[in-house]
Amino acid sequence: EEGHRIRSRFDAILTGSGTVLSDTPQMTVRLKGDEGVQSKRFVLDRRGRLSEGAFTVINAEGVKEALKILATDYQINRVLVEAGPMLTAAFLHSGFVDEVYWFRAPILIGSDGLSPFPELGLDSVDCASRWALMDTKSLGPDQFCVFAPEGCHSDV
Repeated sequence: EEGHRIRSRFDAILTGSGTVLSDTPQMTVRLKGDEGVQSKRFVLDRRGRLSEGAFTVINAEGVKEALKILATDYQINRVLVEAGPMLTAAFLHSGFVDEVYWFRAPILIGSDGLSPFPELGLDSVDCASRWALMDTKSLGPDQFCVFAPEGCHSDV
C-alpha cells in the first residue's frame, strides 16, 4: 500500500527497458478510492527494444537527457524511478535524486545479504555518508526508510 501511495504523488513513473522486458510491471496506483489517480508511465529504452504500449517509450542517452525530455515534451516535474540496478545507479550517480525510498525486509538474501545496488558500492562509507536517513517506519515486519542527500529535508 505504501508503494502505491508514493506512486500517486508523482507526475510520472520511469523504469528501464530491462525491467519491462523481464518483469512486465504494471506500475499503477491500486488503492481503494484512488483508482483514478494514475501517474504517466515511461520507459527509458535507448536500445530500441520496445514499442509503445502501457508505457510511453523515451529514447535518451543519459539521465539528464531523459529528464529534459520528460520536462519539455511532457511537462513532467516529479518523477519516481522504479527500476533495476543499472538505471537506479545512473540516477543516483547523476545528482538529480532528491529522495530514496527503501523497503527493507527482515531477511537477507544469501549468507551475508546482497546490496540492492552493487554497481554503486552502497556499502562503502564514502557513498553512505552522502545520504541521510530522514524517516523510517514499520510496515508489518518490513521497514520503510526515506533517505535524502546530506543537508536536504524530506517532505515524507
